[in-house]
Amino acid sequence: MDVNIILNPAVMRIAGDDKLGNILGEIRVVKGPKKPKKMANPCFTVKNRYLEVDPGKEKYQGSFFISFYTDNYKSGNADIELMGQVIDRLKQIFNYNPFKLDDYKNYYLEVKNIGKAEYDNRFPKQHFMTVEVIYKAVKLI
Repeated sequence: MDVNIILNPAVMRIAGDDKLGNILGEIRVVKGPKKPKKMANPCFTVKNRYLEVDPGKEKYQGSFFISFYTDNYKSGNADIELMGQVIDRLKQIFNYNPFKLDDYKNYYLEVKNIGKAEYDNRFPKQHFMTVEVIYKAVKLI
């Protein structure tokens, strides 16, 4: 199974969510492990964490990360109010809400972990939070 079968609908779900749009204004989301340097905050990245394969039964399970990046307050503190609203919305749109896929049945989707607000010393004016979503799928025959 190509991981993009799961990642593409995850990106589309984020990009197409009206409530996230109301919270953020513009929604910017990319697939991949790193936020592009020129991508403005607030924004999201979506990357695959792992994919386990049971080839004899065409069953797959894995997880992906959604990271949300936002600028700090002028004081340098993380904008926890915005982060909290966005992460709560991610939980609402992904938790127990499987994707409708061609050729596969996504029968399980759950928000497993929500990380704390973190920062990278190389980018001191922003913080990010990461949500881990686990999934299970089977190939339709």
